Amino acid sequence: MPTTKISIAIDPQQLGLARSAAKAEGLSLSAYIARALGKQLEDQVRIDAARELHAGWHASTIPTAADRDAFLARMSRPRSRRSGYDLDVPPSDDEARMSRPRSRRSRAA
Repeated sequence: MPTTKISIAIDPQQLGLARSAAKAEGLSLSAYIARALGKQLEDQVRIDAARELHAGWHASTIPTAADRDAFLARMSRPRSRRSGYDLDVPPSDDEARMSRPRSRRSRAA
């Protein structure tokens, strides 16, 4: 994977902890920070997906048990173990279904 060299400012104590943690895992500091950034970006994708899903729930609708299960499956998909994260993993069938606009259902239904 191509990389770009950047310069960042890090608190000296955090830098020391990051260096120690990277060494303990047998990673370069760069690989350790890239992995941490990948995890943070993956978390943000999950948060954005949750917000998008929640926005589709109208006041007159409530999520079904299947909706809840699909949502939990989407939010708990295991992270990749490598340092470069592939955020373009295709969604599962349940995830695709949950991302489509929902029809309005009444609470009495």
